[in-house]
Amino acid sequence: GFEFAAHVVADVAARDEALADVEQVEQICDALAVRHEILQAAGECTWPDGTSSARYAFAHALYRDVVYQTLPPSTRRRLHQAIGERLEQAHAGRTSEAASELAAHFERSGDAARAARFHGEAAIHARSRFAYQEARAHLDAALARQPELPDGPDRARREALLLNALGATLFSLNGHDDEDAARAFARMCELAERLDDGALKLRAME
Repeated sequence: GFEFAAHVVADVAARDEALADVEQVEQICDALAVRHEILQAAGECTWPDGTSSARYAFAHALYRDVVYQTLPPSTRRRLHQAIGERLEQAHAGRTSEAASELAAHFERSGDAARAARFHGEAAIHARSRFAYQEARAHLDAALARQPELPDGPDRARREALLLNALGATLFSLNGHDDEDAARAFARMCELAERLDDGALKLRAME
């Protein structure tokens, strides 16, 4: 991200590297910030599990982009997965607060199951704030990941619930004549028939 906490760098570094020591990371980043090179200090960051360290921001988004692009794709995927897993652990029981960030990491790491799950959580969180455009984007992303998950009743039920949320979100955005919402509920109805779930079908037809 544009901003990051020193402990994130330490958490994903190899155990035998100097960067595995959070104090070492802070010293390096502080030196860059003092010289106004690449980074600037941005206060402190504390996660729900109590993990805390200094926070830094790239002085310009271009610096962040250049650093990111120099990493091989396989390294980027590995780091996104490691950061996502650590963030998930730190927010255990409160992942809705970081769902959007979690979804982004697992999206980029290729973890389809977690990406879909956290896009769904992020959509719920966005809807609670009446941020319907944001909710729609997360629901579209979660639905796009469904074909990558193992086929079966569980996937069908998750997809149906996502479609239900998407239809309701589109109604909130565009009114009850929205064609995309109608298609979402029609697909939900198909899934309910396949699952032989009368309650789910009724929700799709309401």
